[in-house]
Amino acid sequence: MPIDENRVDFLEIFQSITSNIELELLMGNLVPRLMEYTGSQCGAFYIANNGTMKLEVRFTAGLSKAAYTEFDINIGEGLLGFAATKKDLTVLTDIPDDTVFTIKTFLGDIKPRSILFVPVIFQDQLMGLLAFSSVHPYERRRLDLISQSKYFIGSAVSNSVEYERTKRLSDVLNFQNKLIADLNRDLENKLEERTNLINLALDGINDCAVFALDPAGQIILWNRAAERVFGVSARDAMGHDGIMMLGRGSDARAALYRFRIDYAHKHGVFTESGLRTDSIGSLYDADITYASMTAPSKEAALVYTNRIHEVI
Repeated sequence: MPIDENRVDFLEIFQSITSNIELELLMGNLVPRLMEYTGSQCGAFYIANNGTMKLEVRFTAGLSKAAYTEFDINIGEGLLGFAATKKDLTVLTDIPDDTVFTIKTFLGDIKPRSILFVPVIFQDQLMGLLAFSSVHPYERRRLDLISQSKYFIGSAVSNSVEYERTKRLSDVLNFQNKLIADLNRDLENKLEERTNLINLALDGINDCAVFALDPAGQIILWNRAAERVFGVSARDAMGHDGIMMLGRGSDARAALYRFRIDYAHKHGVFTESGLRTDSIGSLYDADITYASMTAPSKEAALVYTNRIHEVI
C-alpha cells in the first residue's frame, strides 16, 4: 500500500477522534469509522470505571441487546476484562460459543471469525476498551495503523471524560445556585411580607412615631406617626440617610441626632423625655428611645421610638 494511502487513512481516523468532545458523539464517529477500516461488522466501546474497577458499555454498533446485559465486567477478568489490562492490541480467533459479539446475517446470527480488542490508555491509565468482531481475519497493516492511533484515541477519551466530569460538576453547581436563588427569593418574599405586616401594625399606632435605620444608616422603616412628627412621608424617607433626614438642613440638629444614635450603638440604648415640636410647630410631651439592634439576624441597626403623651 502506498505511503500516502496510509496517511489518508490515519488522517481520517484522526479526524474522527478530534471531531467531538462529548463521549457519545466521539464514539458515534470513531467506532463506525474503525469498523469500516478494519472490515468489522460489530463494534463497541467500554469505559473503565476505575473507582469500581469495572468496564461499562457506553456505545455499540451492530450488536444485539445482549451486549448491554454484560455491563458489569470486572477489569482483569474474562475476555474483555483481561484484554483491557494489556498494553497492546489483542486479536482473538478462538471464539467462545457464548460471545456477545455475534454477527447478524440473513441466515441468522453467526459467530465471528476474529475479535479485536483495543485498550484505550492515556498516561498509563486505562480509559476504556474498544472491541470489534469480523467474519474475516484482521489484516496486519490495518492493525498496525490502529496501534499507531492508540495514543490519540486515549487522549481524546481522556478529554471527553474530563469534559463529562466538568459538565457534571457545572450542572451540580448550577442546580445549587438555582436552589440558593430560590431560597433567597423565598426569604425575600417572607421578609417583604413580614415588613409589610410590621408596617401595617405600626401605621395603626397614632401616639408613637417609629423609624428604623439599617447598618449603613439608611431609613428602612417609617410609620405614619413619624410622618406627622417629622413632616416627611414614608416614600420620601425610605432609603435616605437617617442623619441627613432627621437633621433637615441643620448641622446642629444633625449633630444632636448623631450623638444620640452613636450613644445607643455604644451602650445599647439612649432615652430621653421632654417637650418636642412636631413638623407644624405644635408642642408635645414625649418619651424617646433609641435602641441599638446588635443581633446579626436583625435587618435594623437601630430603632427609634417617640411616644407622644400629649399634644400641647
